[in-house]
Amino acid sequence: MAVDCMYREQAGLANRIHLNLFNALHPDGQRLVRGWFEKAHAAMTADDECFEAFIFAWFAVNGWAAYVTCKDRDADYIRALQRSTELAEKFQTLLAGNPQFQSAASDFQRFWPIFKAQDIRRAGHRSPAAADRPDVVQHYFDCDLRVFEPQCWKSHKDAGEEVSLDWPHTLAAIYRVRCNLFHGEKSAHSEMDREIVRTALVVLVMFFRLGELL
Repeated sequence: MAVDCMYREQAGLANRIHLNLFNALHPDGQRLVRGWFEKAHAAMTADDECFEAFIFAWFAVNGWAAYVTCKDRDADYIRALQRSTELAEKFQTLLAGNPQFQSAASDFQRFWPIFKAQDIRRAGHRSPAAADRPDVVQHYFDCDLRVFEPQCWKSHKDAGEEVSLDWPHTLAAIYRVRCNLFHGEKSAHSEMDREIVRTALVVLVMFFRLGELL
């Protein structure tokens, strides 16, 4: 029996957001948002700039999302984006038709779940040095860390299921990276590894660029 998955449910909800609202924004506002996004795109493949580039990308997505969802709170607009049929379809179309995007999304997925970095720091549970990602994940579960994204990851794995590589699950994981970074967690533990931030950044920027959203 398949695991009850909040993100699977969200992926099936017929919810439309108003993607055209961003184009009605004052030109100065559009220019500001697109300028942040272009900074992120320009630095997307530079490993030494991935933290800053991710921040610029999220500034752009945040501004864009506030307009297309008509929501101001992060939790509200993230939920609205996850439930968007247009965005879910764009994501699946890119996965099926663009090998580079499929590779980028898969590269990011191999780091799932992304744990809450503040919990790791407060509890002093750093991962073993040079450990592979599956060993890092198991170490954190052994340390009873239970805040991570996608939230359903362990339930799926315990049931012998693969976690879906789709828009709601991917956005949840990207947002966890965002929270870790924006809350001052640019520190030397696994959840702020440059590769995690870089792969999240590449998926985010490629989706918004190839999907002609920004």
